[in-house]
Amino acid sequence: MQQRFEKALHGERQVVFLTGEAGIGKTTLIEAFVERVAADGVVWMGHGQCVDQYGAGEAYLPLLEALGRLCRTPGGRYLRPLLHRYVPSWLLQMPALLSAVELEALQHHAHGATQARMLRELAEAVEMLTAERPLVLVLEDLHWSDDATLAWLAYVARRREKARLLIIGTYRPVEARVRAHPVLTVVQELLQHGQGEELRLAYLPEPAVETYLMSRFARPSFLHHLARAIHQRTSGNPLFMVTVVDDLVRQGILYEDPKGWALLGTIEEVAARVPESLRQFIEQQLSQVSLADQAVLEAASVVGAVFSVAAVAAGMQHEEVDVETRCEALARREQLIRAQGIETWPDGTVAARYGFIHALYHEVLYHRVSSGRRIQLHQRIGTRKEAGYGKRAREIAAALAVHFECGRDARRALQYWQHAGDNMLQRCAHQEAIACYQHAFDVLQQCPVSRDRDKQAIDIHFAIYRACVPLGAYDRIMAVLREAESLAESLADPGRLGQLCSRLSYACRVMGNYDQAMTYARRGIAIGETIKDGAVQAQATYRLGQAYRILGDYQRASTCLRHIVHTHQGKAGQDNLYGFPSVFARAQLALCLAERGEFAEGIVHSAEGVRTAEAVNNPFGRIVSYGGIGGLYLRRRLPRRHPCTRLCP
Repeated sequence: MQQRFEKALHGERQVVFLTGEAGIGKTTLIEAFVERVAADGVVWMGHGQCVDQYGAGEAYLPLLEALGRLCRTPGGRYLRPLLHRYVPSWLLQMPALLSAVELEALQHHAHGATQARMLRELAEAVEMLTAERPLVLVLEDLHWSDDATLAWLAYVARRREKARLLIIGTYRPVEARVRAHPVLTVVQELLQHGQGEELRLAYLPEPAVETYLMSRFARPSFLHHLARAIHQRTSGNPLFMVTVVDDLVRQGILYEDPKGWALLGTIEEVAARVPESLRQFIEQQLSQVSLADQAVLEAASVVGAVFSVAAVAAGMQHEEVDVETRCEALARREQLIRAQGIETWPDGTVAARYGFIHALYHEVLYHRVSSGRRIQLHQRIGTRKEAGYGKRAREIAAALAVHFECGRDARRALQYWQHAGDNMLQRCAHQEAIACYQHAFDVLQQCPVSRDRDKQAIDIHFAIYRACVPLGAYDRIMAVLREAESLAESLADPGRLGQLCSRLSYACRVMGNYDQAMTYARRGIAIGETIKDGAVQAQATYRLGQAYRILGDYQRASTCLRHIVHTHQGKAGQDNLYGFPSVFARAQLALCLAERGEFAEGIVHSAEGVRTAEAVNNPFGRIVSYGGIGGLYLRRRLPRRHPCTRLCP
């Protein structure tokens, strides 16, 4: 805009269209620009506002408003004589500026004025004005403009005479498209002929949101995280951002104490708020959409922030082509949603995909759906997507879990929350895995009390345990294992109780309670022998050997670990955490033998453990095996070039 102003100062008339949705910051940007260029006081500043008029509307309304404001400025005494001389027909439209005598005289002089004459007169007058002083003319909200104003704008933009003139017009493309307003045609023609330029405002990036917050609240420690949460919540829409922040301050959630600014509650809780004024603003935008389109958008909000036409059509039980036609029309107008390509499902379904422009649009629409209809939509959408993915349904387990939980299908919700947790665990997203398993547990509590329910609860606790181990969350581990132990004992389920003993032995050992660790391990061995379950016995024996090794009792540790090697060579364990029991036992045994100086036997066991782990491609087993052989080499102080080092990459 500054560059266009510089060109205007040299006599090249400039027309700039500033576009963007409501609240994007068009007016704020113009105010900042006008304040800058008007600082030296040698520029005419005209400002006209188009309004949403019913019927045909008043012709030239923003232009008349701009001229009237100019005449009322301190320099207006120079402007009125020019208007009287060059544009009497225009001055006649502003009777408040004239005396009764002047008004009567002008009415006689301007009698019979035509639209062509008025266009020409004002265009020439503007050029005369800019000869004395540059003119910046702002015309806001052209999507509400009358046809006459657009005709004058196009006429002035096409004139070739020199003029120190900068016209800035603003409009909202979405509303212009919804109304089929002629401003779109006028702008397009001017842009095609190089007689204007469009500047489209984008959303604020996350750093800009943080900059805004710093300007208001200095630098509290939580500012960076708050900026990220607000940006994710508002997509960087300036109006939404400011409204959310103002609401936080007004409600006392973001408050200032003697130490500085503080936050009441967590970042997530704060970001989840939707101020009522913002909700009403979004509702007003939704009111511009037909009821049929609103129904499609509401169903789409149940699918998610990004949705496929196939899922929406399934939820509504409508034809896909009808849903896609409506979505495509909305996206073409950039109204609430935007196109996001194509989505293909394993069953061959190919459907267009769309996404809500703002997360807040998605949320407000979702909460407009009645509870009963929402349950029904979730059920249908979940069932259709499950069928569409077939055997690969686990790939979208998290989405299916949400649909079936909200659709009150506890059985399938429980199944897919567990699958979702397993997916997260495979990606080493341990916190996310714990959250999924916790969802599964919460769904399970809604099921009738039964023996099977308690068994499933124990299995979910095992899954949470697996996710907690890499995080070192031992307090959480002990809590879930104790709860599982209580359930297993009440069920008199020796198999699960035996597995629990091994896990409790591990947890007690890493927390330094070695006596209890050995007690649980011995109990697990006894249970395994009683029920003749070799996997339970091997796990417990391994934990007992670990405890002995940590305490320095290498003889007993070696006895336990050799037993596993001899009885479980080549056998896979039932627990994913352990893989092949003999692999883990050999690694621990190698360390015990190294401490006793029995390096030859230790090398044999560690090398065999590495080969087995690599052969079955068990990542955790490989890690443990490499650690075992590496520890042995360190204790023996073997040189780097020793032939055995090839086994340890």
